[in-house]
Amino acid sequence: MRRTKQHNIYRVAVALLPVVAAACGALLLLAAAFIPSSMIEENVLHSAEELNQPATPLLGNDRMAYIVDYNTDALIIMESYTLNSDDLQSVFSNPMRYDGEDTQRGSLMELCEGESANVNYVRYWMGFRIFIKPLLVLFSYEGICWLISLAFFALAFAAAALTAGRIGTRAALCFGGAVCLINPAIAAHSPQHACCFLLSFIFCLYILGRNGRGRYCAAAFCVFGALTQYFDFYTAPLVTLGFPMLLLLETGRQPERSLRQTLRCCGAWLYGYAAMWLCKLALTGMFTDINGLEDGFSSLSGRLGVKVVEGFEEYYSAARALKSVWGTAFPGSLTIPTALLFTAAVVISGLVYLLRGSRAERGLAASELIVMLLPLVWYAVAAQPSCIHAWFQYRSLAVLFFGAFLFISRAAVILKREKAK
Repeated sequence: MRRTKQHNIYRVAVALLPVVAAACGALLLLAAAFIPSSMIEENVLHSAEELNQPATPLLGNDRMAYIVDYNTDALIIMESYTLNSDDLQSVFSNPMRYDGEDTQRGSLMELCEGESANVNYVRYWMGFRIFIKPLLVLFSYEGICWLISLAFFALAFAAAALTAGRIGTRAALCFGGAVCLINPAIAAHSPQHACCFLLSFIFCLYILGRNGRGRYCAAAFCVFGALTQYFDFYTAPLVTLGFPMLLLLETGRQPERSLRQTLRCCGAWLYGYAAMWLCKLALTGMFTDINGLEDGFSSLSGRLGVKVVEGFEEYYSAARALKSVWGTAFPGSLTIPTALLFTAAVVISGLVYLLRGSRAERGLAASELIVMLLPLVWYAVAAQPSCIHAWFQYRSLAVLFFGAFLFISRAAVILKREKAK
């Protein structure tokens, strides 16, 4: 009876976590709004000048993974600039300038020249503002990018080193290999591209720091999902679920319950992610004259194909989405051979688990297989945005790479063990 009561309390606490996160997030944005605009105007202008350069691939049009999205980075600076204490509704209304003709880089320059915000972009929390606005007091866009890049590689190195220490060299090499395949030099040097990876590395350090201990992993993943929604709803959100989840499985605690643990943690992450979004839309409706729920669900229905957006009909194809993201990671003549190689390696490894693995190893392998396939499910369900923005959304494939490397390498360990016998 007492244990049942504790479980019920735990479930209620997990259910309320996104609400608590939403309240804390709103207060942090409110605090950032009181940084005087006069303190950041000069660096915002310098940022607009730095961003006013063409967003073209560095190695030609067939290497889309090398594009730096200056327009979205300009939007990040713009939203941080328009968050201000003169209009506290800006915490939820996310004012920006856009006239439908100029780029967002041009719109940022117009803001700097005295034009006013004329559009509200309410469906995202844009929690990055709690860091970007204070940083704009000291740095312009390029300076912020260098700081983000340093943080990216420092956290990645720390996560890989701790993985080697707590789990082993095999897992650390798999981690590093997965990060290498998403072009980290480009991802690290952008507030947009780096955000989800910074969160993921921090979450990995938390999981590794606890070494898989604790009964409250679902609560942690619920918080991970809520924070992902708060900082970056869209770019590569699955890395904040997949990387820490795979490391949690690799710690090897209670392998016989790994499948159940995987489903609970993934469900908790998705709940935190979705509930945090609903909180943002509801708060927008409460504190502004904008119907946040209508705006958010209208956009979502267009993205998922519930309502087909005119002019984008060709993008609602799961097969095209999968081809687009894989072709971004492995362009040109590499696309088909790498897909076949990955598939063959995973299938052969699966046979090793079935024929040579123990029951616990098969359960662990099944759990990792579920996690590594999550990006493919995501791309298939959200085919339209995956096609349109494959050049940065492909980076969620890092979860597939990490999971596949772990899955294949453990199968090799099993074969080596069997040979030794």
